[in-house]
Amino acid sequence: MSKTVMLNTILRFYHSPGDYVMPAKHSGIELVFYRKGTGTTIIDGILYEYGPNSLAVIQPDTTHDETTITSSDVLFCIFDAGEETVSGESAFYRDKGMVTADIYDLMCRIESEMKLKQIHYEERVNLLLRELLIVIRRMEDQRTDSRGIINYVKRLLSENPGHNVDFHIIAESVGYSYDRFRHLFREQTGVSPSQYLLNLRIAEAKKLLENELLPISRVGMLCGFQNVSNFVTMFHKKTRVTPMQYRKLVIENPERDVLSLIGEEDSRINR
Repeated sequence: MSKTVMLNTILRFYHSPGDYVMPAKHSGIELVFYRKGTGTTIIDGILYEYGPNSLAVIQPDTTHDETTITSSDVLFCIFDAGEETVSGESAFYRDKGMVTADIYDLMCRIESEMKLKQIHYEERVNLLLRELLIVIRRMEDQRTDSRGIINYVKRLLSENPGHNVDFHIIAESVGYSYDRFRHLFREQTGVSPSQYLLNLRIAEAKKLLENELLPISRVGMLCGFQNVSNFVTMFHKKTRVTPMQYRKLVIENPERDVLSLIGEEDSRINR
């Protein structure tokens, strides 16, 4: 017989701007639903920005805190899932429409049952918790699927950073609208697809610039930049030096970290 799902607590808080919840961890799974407001939460060392209808699924014994930016309505519950486990990773979901609406509705019904304590309320809460677990599992499955797709696109880009890329075509090829694809990509990498590709191209350019026989224009072309002017502009924007300056630093200082050299050069110029 499987272990029964058991509610530990369910509480609602109204936080004011600037409120800070000290780091804590619990023995059960914790769901934190941010109904209104904005702020940040650090879960297992990772910073997330919450907004209305965001959800944190926090695994047992995982340290997390919370900082309020604008007045927030927060509903959270802690429960022991027994053998009805969810994945071993904590997760954070921003507004997912009807899915997060369903979760909030279930949490509110649990909250109501615990307040009223009508006959058989414990059985009712147990059923609601099991339904809540099903919805969370579905979200996790979708998250796992999307993570695999985004990892595939990242590998594709890293293998061919200099190729022309149409992200609308890539999004269509993996079964997403462009807006949905861009949202998932940013959610999992922290940057947009185009910014991710630019970072790859700059990294590739740095490698090629170590070969002093390769013309700057050729390096830019191999790395997918439209022309040498665009290459120089974007490279300088990301590194604070031109490709030619970067090459000179690398060649003249083969044993030094170029980033530290750039910092020294900045200090010299600004003195």
